[in-house]
Amino acid sequence: MEYTVKVAATAEEREMAYMIRSAVFCGEQKCPFHEEFDGNDNTATHIIGFVDGEPAATIRLRYFAEFVKFERFAVRSEYRGTGITEAAVDFGFDFCRRKGYTKVYGHAQKRLLRFWRRHGFNQTNHPPFHFSDAEYVAVVVEFDPTR
Repeated sequence: MEYTVKVAATAEEREMAYMIRSAVFCGEQKCPFHEEFDGNDNTATHIIGFVDGEPAATIRLRYFAEFVKFERFAVRSEYRGTGITEAAVDFGFDFCRRKGYTKVYGHAQKRLLRFWRRHGFNQTNHPPFHFSDAEYVAVVVEFDPTR
């Protein structure tokens, strides 16, 4: 399998990212459309990962003064367990470093916390919350900007 990860730079690539999110969050997890597509997409950077040319994974990045927030990370079910997941996270970290950030914040579904810990994220002391019938916890990772 060939993995390619890049910034979604065209309208078509952004539509691919939205399609992945719609399939995973709206389709599989039954998230209401208005919750998944919350109005923040036009101010974000979208990362898109491909497996053999097929859109497979996406992450939405939003920028704040002290950190970048990883959001809406989704992988199509048929590509879970492949290297695209790690390739997308690594690309996201490298992209943040190039922008000068050293901290990434996110909200992880509690059931996926072990995955996020494998990538260096630690749960914060913020209380868990529910969104679209899933329990989420806040996670953060800090890294060396020169890696």
